[in-house]
Amino acid sequence: MRKEKVKTDYTGVKDSELAILAGKVAGFMEGNTLFSADIKPSAAELLAAAEDYRVKHEVAINGGSSHEKELKKEAKLKLQGMLTHLAHMVNIEAKGNMVALSSTGLVFNKLPTALQEPGITDRIILKDGRLTGQMRVDFDKIPNAYEYEIEVGEMDSASERIIWGETHLTPSSNNTIIAPLTPGTRYYIRVRGRNKVGTGDWSDPVSMIVR
Repeated sequence: MRKEKVKTDYTGVKDSELAILAGKVAGFMEGNTLFSADIKPSAAELLAAAEDYRVKHEVAINGGSSHEKELKKEAKLKLQGMLTHLAHMVNIEAKGNMVALSSTGLVFNKLPTALQEPGITDRIILKDGRLTGQMRVDFDKIPNAYEYEIEVGEMDSASERIIWGETHLTPSSNNTIIAPLTPGTRYYIRVRGRNKVGTGDWSDPVSMIVR
């Protein structure tokens, strides 16, 4: 007989949903008498890590520097690791008990599916096109993606946030030309994958000044 467990791998959770999930789990585990009082990480530790990641993720997706994006990645790995460790401890203590497992807010293991939502790309390369006012976009292929959305934006000086505009669809991760653009203007680019299941997370934005 199959013993029920919660999943221990949270690398597939969307960036935009990771902090929400961790906050939910922290709420469920706070004062949860079905598990050891000293189970680690504690609800407070998990909530603090979730908030730290949420803040750094918000900065990264709104035109953060390379350093700020690295801080976001570091916070993401830490939070994923904490969820994994907690899930392992929950599985050990619950011993397949559905009441205990469902009281944690963690995600149950599922049988493998034929297709999942696309992943995310961490590497986007922007170059000048052959003509003035053109930008070439290349990026690493995204797992499970059939096509890609490339979104173009500009920084709003008043709010200091990127205003996203035109979206370009492409079946290829290489040599997509974005045009016409205004020479001398800094443009921001972000990418996400699409398939018949849905869309993946947007990448962190990158930028360049078009010649």
